[in-house]
Amino acid sequence: MRMANRNLHWLICFAGLFIIPQISTSQTNHQAIVEKVIAKRAAFESVQYAIDVHLKRFMYDDTIHFSAKTELVRKPQDTLFHGLVFIDMDTTWYGYDGEKIFYLNKMANEVEYTNATTNPGAFILSTFINNLVDDGFLKINTGLRLITNEPEYEAHYSDTIIDGVKCLGISFKLPVGEEITRQFNFVAIDLGFFTIKKRISSLYFQDSEEYKEWDYKKIVFGHETGIAKLNYKNSYPDIKETQYEHPNESDSQNIDFDWSSLKGKVFNRDTFVNLIDFKAPFTILDFWYSSCYPCIKSIPAVRQIADLYQSKGVKFFGVNMIDDETKDKSKLDKFFSHNPVPYETIMLDQSYHGRIKVEGFPTFLILDKNLNVIYKEVGYNENLFEEVSAILDEKLK
Repeated sequence: MRMANRNLHWLICFAGLFIIPQISTSQTNHQAIVEKVIAKRAAFESVQYAIDVHLKRFMYDDTIHFSAKTELVRKPQDTLFHGLVFIDMDTTWYGYDGEKIFYLNKMANEVEYTNATTNPGAFILSTFINNLVDDGFLKINTGLRLITNEPEYEAHYSDTIIDGVKCLGISFKLPVGEEITRQFNFVAIDLGFFTIKKRISSLYFQDSEEYKEWDYKKIVFGHETGIAKLNYKNSYPDIKETQYEHPNESDSQNIDFDWSSLKGKVFNRDTFVNLIDFKAPFTILDFWYSSCYPCIKSIPAVRQIADLYQSKGVKFFGVNMIDDETKDKSKLDKFFSHNPVPYETIMLDQSYHGRIKVEGFPTFLILDKNLNVIYKEVGYNENLFEEVSAILDEKLK
């Protein structure tokens, strides 16, 4: 790595990447480089690249690593991905052809597919696999222009070498809530080809880090405008095909879950609870897991509701079927130290996966005295307290 002979006003060492700032290019030059990147990405309707991803979630100690070869074809009229997608990994591949989403297991010679209209989150969007898709290319993202032009992003520039390639490094901050600390964002631009070479995002919440790193290699623009590999029968003529059904779609799952059958262990206690044993006018269930940022944001409102209505006979439970109490004990203890709740949390076992219709996290339910769902909220809702209070005030008259 080349060290500058000029006055260095800061030095960052981050995850093994050294960023050495040099006063060698002006603000105008930075903007010109960014505009070349934006223009190049917009000029082609297709791209292929190899990508390495490192990912660490809030509250988890482990960082996972995965690699793939990805091909994208931009289709602005497409409302799901804004294009076609093919992701090739060692033993599997994932794809989207504009109508269907595919997951192919090479070792088992099996493929699952589903209609993108009815199951848009299947296989890719709702999983870590989505990290392999350059969404910014498909949507012609111009966010780099804002980062370069707007002072609020506090952009700093550096000359750096990544994998032997001379790059312009841009570190910056994004506008986030006050609860986020130690935020670091970085993008490296290959100065030879004007492509994005690396991206890094790191931020802390409640003393836990979420870290993401994307490394791009072998980038080629303007290759074939169709992804022929999605026609998998050419390569796998005898493959077994299965149509994937979301649990909510199958006939056996269209009947609402019988909440009177829900039972599980109370966190940090050698006690099991059966929901049917609690004769309450209303029961509230808050589904969450420890690395879910929207879940954590929702807890203050749920706690406020519990503080107000538990004394009026409303029963409250947190429900977790993602974390493992034994394996994740230290993580859960840390979670509750930051997010105390005045009600018990039920730890459900894996048998409930697919049986309970949890469309996302958090999921907040109000059950009546017969344990029928009368209110459901999926995801973070900043008006949760007001909405639930209005419902309970009316029904508890």
